[in-house]
Amino acid sequence: MKFLRALAGWLDIRPNEARPLLLSAAGAFLVMAYLVLSRSLREALYLTSFDVKTLPYVTVATSALTLPAVYVFSRMLVRYDSLSVLRATLLIQGAGLAGLWLVLGSSRGAIVAFYLWTALGTLVITSGYWVLTTDLFPLRSAKRLFGLIGAAGTAGVMIMGTSLSWLTSIFPTDTLVLLLVSLVFLAYLVQRFLPRPDEEQEAEAEASVGKAAGSGFRAFWPKAHLRSIGLIVITATMATTLVDYQFKDLLSQKYDTEQGLASILGALYGWTGAASLVIQLLIGARVLKTFGIGWVLSILPLILLGGSISFLIAPSLALILLVRGADLSLRKSLHRSALEVLFIPVPSPLRRQTKTFIDSVFDSVSQGVGAGIIFVCVTWAALPSVYLSVFVILLTGSFLILNVIMSRQYFQTLLDRLDQPERGPSDLALEAKLAGHASLSESLECIALPPGLLRQHDPETAVDSGAESRTSERPSVNFLAEIQSGDDAAIVKTLDGVSEWREAHMPALIRLLARDGFFARVTRLLVEHSHHSLPYLVETIKDELEDTVVRRRTPRVLSLIPGQAAENALLDALLTDRFEIRYRAGLALRCREQSGAAFSHHEGWTKRIWTAIRRELNREKAVWELQGLLDRVEDEDDAFVLLDVKGRGKLSLAHTFRLLALVLDSRPVLTAFHGLLLDNVRLKSIALEYLELVLPRDIRKRLWPFIGDLSEHQRRKSSRPLKDVMSDLAEAGATLVASQADTARLRKALGVEDP
Repeated sequence: MKFLRALAGWLDIRPNEARPLLLSAAGAFLVMAYLVLSRSLREALYLTSFDVKTLPYVTVATSALTLPAVYVFSRMLVRYDSLSVLRATLLIQGAGLAGLWLVLGSSRGAIVAFYLWTALGTLVITSGYWVLTTDLFPLRSAKRLFGLIGAAGTAGVMIMGTSLSWLTSIFPTDTLVLLLVSLVFLAYLVQRFLPRPDEEQEAEAEASVGKAAGSGFRAFWPKAHLRSIGLIVITATMATTLVDYQFKDLLSQKYDTEQGLASILGALYGWTGAASLVIQLLIGARVLKTFGIGWVLSILPLILLGGSISFLIAPSLALILLVRGADLSLRKSLHRSALEVLFIPVPSPLRRQTKTFIDSVFDSVSQGVGAGIIFVCVTWAALPSVYLSVFVILLTGSFLILNVIMSRQYFQTLLDRLDQPERGPSDLALEAKLAGHASLSESLECIALPPGLLRQHDPETAVDSGAESRTSERPSVNFLAEIQSGDDAAIVKTLDGVSEWREAHMPALIRLLARDGFFARVTRLLVEHSHHSLPYLVETIKDELEDTVVRRRTPRVLSLIPGQAAENALLDALLTDRFEIRYRAGLALRCREQSGAAFSHHEGWTKRIWTAIRRELNREKAVWELQGLLDRVEDEDDAFVLLDVKGRGKLSLAHTFRLLALVLDSRPVLTAFHGLLLDNVRLKSIALEYLELVLPRDIRKRLWPFIGDLSEHQRRKSSRPLKDVMSDLAEAGATLVASQADTARLRKALGVEDP
């Protein structure tokens, strides 16, 4: 048991993922074992009964039959849930195999029928299996687990492939068809225990019935992301078809017996399966996470490109065997896992409309086109198959270009999904609507001011004709006495009665910010007389000894004053010790941006924001979680936090994401923030994927412990002894506890001396 827990931790398998992962892996094992056995049997039976030059004919026939088969399968997939469709497909495939087994040894036509039936069956079953798998796992889980599922499939390839030599030496080839039937039955049993996809996705699929059926091409072609996936499938399949023919051409010249061909093909599939298994288990998920989907998809075309150039120069069976072996090792494992991840950000209804069409039709049509190239070049023009490498070179070059395009489109698809997440009970749009907000990118509401007020009182551009005389005048003693008297009635009378406020009045006015009842009125006066108040406000927010209440309310006033001086003061405040000051400064900067005040996004400004973000993320998790706000006067103005963020660490998270919204595209950042808070696994997964793509590596590494996307090993590594953490809390001196007395008790309990 300890070994299994350690293995699960090393593979980063989360507790709630174990059951669906194990069942999906078992299904992958059986499906891929079926694929290897059926391919080996049909090719061995066909090549020993027919000339190799007739192979393009049966390939074209397979392509032609794929269209109606996929039409029916896609229609059923949209009308019913993917699990039920896959079960029915397995039963139909098994029944057909059992019927063909009865006549396989007495008719050459049965051999052709067996070839077509197994080719169509593996195409549809493989596609249906991955449709079901993508419905079961969200994006982040898919990136971690698809490699393991692919590894299970690779194990099926390896075990079945290496067993074929032994099996063919004991049993007649046609008798092994019964083993195919057994594999199909076992795969059906595994599907009986799989959990059904989310009800939310099923409802979406049912809603799309009628308009989706039979519209695969029309549904996917206008979508750039899906169109690129389709083109990648075309180029990869055509290149593989040509390399496969080159390999079989040289192989058939050396081996002319049924047993010899089946044995060498089985060994090839087995050993390449072993290589795939090692790749998937040891480096698959890590390569995908570290280098991204585009780089992973580029591995296969780069190998085919280099191998084809070499084969064109010096053709040999050993070389083409290496190229074909590399193709088999990667195509159904690492390449397939990356390709499946590309489908995850696509909304579920659209994915169901298009995935089988792309997987099956494009794959089959590409094989047909590849067979046409073989027919023209080899059968009709009588050229050696080595010249097919020219087409492989062109196709792999196109493949690499498509990968570059795909990386951009994948990112755009994530942005689109964040902009319009799937609807459901916990959907972000519904939560926002319930909160009374029109959209997630809604501006932060500032204190209502008369139109044009900010433009009229720009302290850096306004001309003050009375500046010289004002500096020599002394403030009214009565004004200051009344403001500082503590008498609410006298203060109100003074605030309403004074028509001209002077520079010497500003310190007293600023101190009134601490009074809740006068906060809004004093804020208006300070903004209206910003040419007097700005220097004092800047000094107030910088002064660590200033009254805490006044200081933490100063950013709101500065947010309403345009100009570089106010902006710089707020940027400097992002690095202060007290969390409330940093939080309010970030809110103020966001408010300035949304209110239309002059806002300079120069390089130095952006650098200062990133510095502040790094400072926030460098704090211990305990400090992060305990940071809070004591002043709730302005909370109703914080439209960034639409949901309840009063839990541990959520205010720190809100502050960090508000800063990110200042330096990145704000809409997806805000949506990602709310996606992390909502109980919507798929939206959270897409939010994390978006953040992984846009954040600098060091920022991402520091942020991840605070948003929960860590393996158990990473979580244990990032933890520290409780006493060390609490000592840091005591030393922080920030707004972590409600009073100085609480801080003193904390220091005493930990044995930490006062500074």
